[in-house]
Amino acid sequence: MNQTYPLTQLSQLPELMALLQTAALTGEHTIEIKKRVKRRSNPQNRALHVWAPALATVMSEAGVTQKKLLSHLDQGVDLEMTGEMIKAIFREIGRLRYGKESTADLTTVELIETYKIVDEILSRVTGCHIEWPDNSFFAY
Repeated sequence: MNQTYPLTQLSQLPELMALLQTAALTGEHTIEIKKRVKRRSNPQNRALHVWAPALATVMSEAGVTQKKLLSHLDQGVDLEMTGEMIKAIFREIGRLRYGKESTADLTTVELIETYKIVDEILSRVTGCHIEWPDNSFFAY
């Protein structure tokens, strides 16, 4: 069970100290301290949700497809691959194949089948391949 205790005032220090003492005595807790970062503002969020579909509509009306766009990007823009980009591709293939919006909703079989599809496409296009980690990878 994860519990979060936001510390916003110095008057909360005694309560925090009591929690830390309990954690230290039982040895059953992991303590994390995270700095809050400012998230995008509500106006920025609304703007993004207006801008993205409007641009997509304009691009669609101009005959621009994802494939066409990516072929142009390949010619002049180097985008560094990130885990988030790979997960977005994985999520989209799972959504298209099984109609599930989240990879968390995929069954164990659907997850592996999605991996096989993504791996086949990406290894064909890029020549890069990594085997799906087996359980021994996570043993400690």
